[in-house]
Amino acid sequence: MAEQLTLAVRNYDRTVPILRGDVTVPGADLRTIETTDVAAMFTGMFTGEYDISEMSLAELIYARSRGLDDFIAIPVFPYRMFRHGFIFATPGACVDSAQDISGKRVALTRAVVTAGVWMRGMLTERYGVSAADTSWHYASIHHWKGKGEKEDVTPRDGSTYRLLTGTGPNPQAIAERALLEGEVDVLCTTRAPADADNGSGRVVRVFDRYPESEAAYFEQTRIFPIMHVLAIRRSAVAAAPDLPVALFEAFAEAKRISKQRVEADASVSLAWKDYYLAKEREVLGDNPWAYGLEANRHALVKFLGYCHEQGLSAKKLEPEDLFAEGTWALTD
Repeated sequence: MAEQLTLAVRNYDRTVPILRGDVTVPGADLRTIETTDVAAMFTGMFTGEYDISEMSLAELIYARSRGLDDFIAIPVFPYRMFRHGFIFATPGACVDSAQDISGKRVALTRAVVTAGVWMRGMLTERYGVSAADTSWHYASIHHWKGKGEKEDVTPRDGSTYRLLTGTGPNPQAIAERALLEGEVDVLCTTRAPADADNGSGRVVRVFDRYPESEAAYFEQTRIFPIMHVLAIRRSAVAAAPDLPVALFEAFAEAKRISKQRVEADASVSLAWKDYYLAKEREVLGDNPWAYGLEANRHALVKFLGYCHEQGLSAKKLEPEDLFAEGTWALTD
């Protein structure tokens, strides 16, 4: 009998068939764990609590480039998100456009956070923000604690980073407090601060019409930014060499089932669901959540370049360096 393996993922429509057991992985005895604690999920992969887990793309690259080789990835990308809508400023910071961020003090929740890498890269490459002239501040280095926690992130783009001085229950709270108390001018974050949408006027979005900016970004780059990948312990692969392919196929099937359900299900709590689905297809095409290395090579190459420039990766990596070899040619 196969040894039981633990699989930890968040509850997305595209992972629900896995979590419910509607889709199984042939030859694998999986205990699925649904979680909402992203940091704990990543930590569990680094500490050995989980055998298979959703994983930060930035944390994976950080680890792989430094020889922390306990796990390898599969080109399944459970979570993507455009990030123009997650850049905030205070009204007094004189940030009326993305270009105005150059030379300002910018806070991010962590140094090794996928959303932050995309936002820094996008701002410097596409909006003329000078990495060297801008002051970058972080509340923490990693999502996880333990091996590698105290290693430095040394940028190659002329920039430096500083740890924020405040305290709080988590990096998000520390970074938000830094913005509101004037320690920084701009916040690049993974979720909107409470003051962004409560009418207080204390925080404003830099991209006030962010869906339009994100659609234009996709049209110009064909990138729907990847946030997370699926990681698997090398010991599990050694015990079951066919497991990476079986997992890819299971997650691809779960995504197909999810797509069919969303398109057909009248219980989705959106008054204009069909309109929004049609709009998304018009902008992003038929398979914006594509799995597979080749379908995502351009985005992965771009992100790896950002990681190298920003010092997250200790050496240059190629997309193939991240994924189990038997999965390189898979498509969904």
